[in-house]
Amino acid sequence: DIYDDAVDLIRLVENILSVTRFHNAGAAIKKSDEVAEDILGAAIAKFKRSYPQIQLTVMAPDDLIIVPMDAVLIEQVLLNFLENAVIHGKTTAQIQLRLSVVDGSAVFEVRDDGVGIDTDRLKTIFEGKLETPAAQPVDAKRNMGIGLSVCSSIIQAHGGTIGARNHPDGGAVFAFTLPTGEDETWKSKIES
Repeated sequence: DIYDDAVDLIRLVENILSVTRFHNAGAAIKKSDEVAEDILGAAIAKFKRSYPQIQLTVMAPDDLIIVPMDAVLIEQVLLNFLENAVIHGKTTAQIQLRLSVVDGSAVFEVRDDGVGIDTDRLKTIFEGKLETPAAQPVDAKRNMGIGLSVCSSIIQAHGGTIGARNHPDGGAVFAFTLPTGEDETWKSKIES
């Protein structure tokens, strides 16, 4: 229990430092070309150690997707999405993790089968405000409410987009995009 609490505390400190770093106007991230599927694998391995009971389905294209990114930070975003699906989904038993390419951007999507997101909460979900119902105690094991703010800052620093919605069939969907660096217009001119 002490070890788990220490890991949670380390993660909290890392998140606070990340928020500070990315809200600083002079901050820049160091990107290198990474295989997106490798980042998925690293995040999944960490997630499965903490939540082995959750059924995880991964969908990715057959071709490798190379994305300029800070691999550690993008892995943190994926891990935050996966953990939030369990913590805030409450009834989550299955999670789908999907990777695709749309219009020159890599799209990472995490969908759960939990309770979904309150409609009013969707408007401010990436602002980092902790909103816990009075009847629900906050303890050291629960998410501290800053993870999604960190995720938003990281994705914006990469030049990507981030969003959340409820799926029509139930559960929540969190997704972000990262530019692949491939100019589709330039590519189509070469092919013609």
